[in-house]
This record gives sequence, C-alpha cells and structure tokens, in this order.
Amino acid sequence: MVERIFCIEGDNEEIVNVGLPANLMGRAGQYNIKLHTSNLDNEGQVRIIASGSSESIESFHEYVSANDMRFQSKGKPPYKVTALNEHAAFNIAFSNYHESFSNEQNGRTRFIAENKLESIDSKLDEINTTLKDISYYFRTAIKPRGARDRLKA
Repeated sequence: MVERIFCIEGDNEEIVNVGLPANLMGRAGQYNIKLHTSNLDNEGQVRIIASGSSESIESFHEYVSANDMRFQSKGKPPYKVTALNEHAAFNIAFSNYHESFSNEQNGRTRFIAENKLESIDSKLDEINTTLKDISYYFRTAIKPRGARDRLKA
C-alpha cells in the first residue's frame, strides 16, 4: 500500500460544492483505493490523498484527469489535475474520515432538502391549480353528446 497526493485546481465555483468529494470517493471504490478529500476554498483546490496499490491509484488519477467528476458533469473537466506525488506526512485513519464525511454529506442533503422542497411544493401547487382549471374548462366548455345527438350526426 502506498499513499499518493494530487489536487484538482480551478475556479471555486467549478470545483467547490459541486459534489467532487462524494463522486471521487464513489469512483475510488471501483479502483479499490481509499481517499481523503479536502476542499481548499481559499486556494481553488480540492486535495486528494489516495491509498492503495500504485497501479490502482495511477489508473484512478488518469480517469479523474480525463473525466468531469462533478455531479452535473458537462463533458470535459473545467479543471486541471496536478501530477501524482508521494504522500508521507501522516497516516490517515480512513474509517474515521469516511464516517465524518458521510455525516457531512447527510447534513448537506438535509439542508438542501429543507431549502428546496418548499419551492418544489409551491410549483406543484401551481401545476395542480392549472390542471384543475383545464379540467373545469373541458367539463363546462365541451358538452357531452347524448345518444340522440349521436344518432343525428
């Protein structure tokens, strides 16, 4: 097992709060590696420390360099991925990190849901009112034809 470090660099609005850490960690599982990610807002970077086999980390790094890892991917990545470097600063307790990361993501999900569901409800109410209006129009504007009317036609 080795640990390597690299960064994703770009404009903050392109790399921070766009789902990079969650998507990176999800993809890392497919390469059988563990990740520690950090949003460095003031530096315009997301730092990634990967632990696993050298080959797996290199393959993961190539994938991240070539693909947009944000939730709402728009094709080619709008960011730059730095070169892989050795990481020997400290050993990361990945299980603790993953637990805290999961808690953070759950909190974000709750926050987004609480702030967005109200606007979704009001839009659904508008749609419901519009459908009622359309239904009323068809019930009143178009008279159903009875059996006698059909025979005359």
